[in-house]
Amino acid sequence: MRIQGFVWDDPEDEAGNAAHVARHGVFPEEVEEAMTSSPVVLRGRDGRYLGYGTTADGRFLFVVLVPKGRGRVKPLTARPMTNAERRLYQAKRRTRR
Repeated sequence: MRIQGFVWDDPEDEAGNAAHVARHGVFPEEVEEAMTSSPVVLRGRDGRYLGYGTTADGRFLFVVLVPKGRGRVKPLTARPMTNAERRLYQAKRRTRR
């Protein structure tokens, strides 16, 4: 999946995706950075995708994405990766080289 843009709800909307990722200590800008700099994106369930990526500051993020057409995605949630997710991400990155 090639990500070309992001769909974010109003940050003031407590039920929106921007507020949701903030509750996990992640900024929307970090999600965009991690998902556009060589992420690993795997197909999940119910039309969702699971994104694994890193920020320039070295944060490892896990992001659940829903495709919205024309390369745009809506992040549903994002959080720091678990140790197991980090190992999966690093293994997938090694096999892509």
